[in-house]
Amino acid sequence: MNLVSHAMEIGYSGLRSDIIHAFKAGSDLHGARIEGKSDLDVAGVFVEAPILNLGIDKREHFITSTADDTAKNTTDDKDAAFHSLRHWACLAAGGNPTIIAYAFAPIDPELADSVWATMIVPNIKLFLARKHTNAFLGYAINQLKRLQGKLGAGKHGQRPELEALYGYDTKMAMHMIRLLQEGIELMKTGRLTFPRPEKDLLLQIRKGEWSREAIELYFAELEAELRATELISSLPRNIDRAKVSSIISNAYIAQWRSQGLL
Repeated sequence: MNLVSHAMEIGYSGLRSDIIHAFKAGSDLHGARIEGKSDLDVAGVFVEAPILNLGIDKREHFITSTADDTAKNTTDDKDAAFHSLRHWACLAAGGNPTIIAYAFAPIDPELADSVWATMIVPNIKLFLARKHTNAFLGYAINQLKRLQGKLGAGKHGQRPELEALYGYDTKMAMHMIRLLQEGIELMKTGRLTFPRPEKDLLLQIRKGEWSREAIELYFAELEAELRATELISSLPRNIDRAKVSSIISNAYIAQWRSQGLL
């Protein structure tokens, strides 16, 4: 079953033809999947019908899971996180690390001619700015505080099974290190690489092969490197909102025309 079909199976409420981007997210994207311990995360972008973009009722995102909302996912569960193109662009413009990753995820061959592939990806640098460093650092620092017990544990809490085995939530540690490394690459090159070049290191952390103390020291090194890299990055300080808005507007018009809606 392809990724668009997975989204429809989980319960995507729009039309199949609305979807312009779909990819395996989470551990599959990062290259840190452990067989038997990872669920299936599917993410992507859709272009909603004109009435849902211009009218009073909107569809900005579709986020669902086959898991119970009060429990952590099992390996049999499937998650879907799809955003409207406009909603994705607003979040990307603010530097949301998870959302920015969408632009560098592999393009599904079924969607190779979509407006995502032909109009958004070629212009992705217009969505990037040095200011995005704040978002990458903010997410990572919050995770470090949760790891240290200085901040609430989050929506579903930490992972007691990992804390019992290793003394700390190794999966959370892996993700906070990944965020810093991604931020550094983005500031240096204006892109993100998936799967992550340091995936072997991330798997070591996830498997508990690093002590919490070593993680915290490495975090401090990467934080300092990210702050220093921001200062010399060739990315603009802020995005050009007018240019981004023009790209998004034109993509909507092109998609609607291709569907005979204009």
